[in-house]
Amino acid sequence: MCIELSQWDMGIELARHYNLNDIKSLLTKQARTLLDQNKPFDAIELYKKSANYLEAAKILYEVKIL
Repeated sequence: MCIELSQWDMGIELARHYNLNDIKSLLTKQARTLLDQNKPFDAIELYKKSANYLEAAKILYEVKIL
């Protein structure tokens, strides 16, 4: 439900609370979709909200180069 509504903050919090392990793959898939839609800053924000700062920085670095 959180994926459909793009409520990643809540989704990540629930996944951590209930020890769901596949959240990283869903997060990566959503970030890839955003990048494919030419929305790198949305993907960066997604990674930031999920505390994946290294992935956010990698995308930001690529945007800076382009």
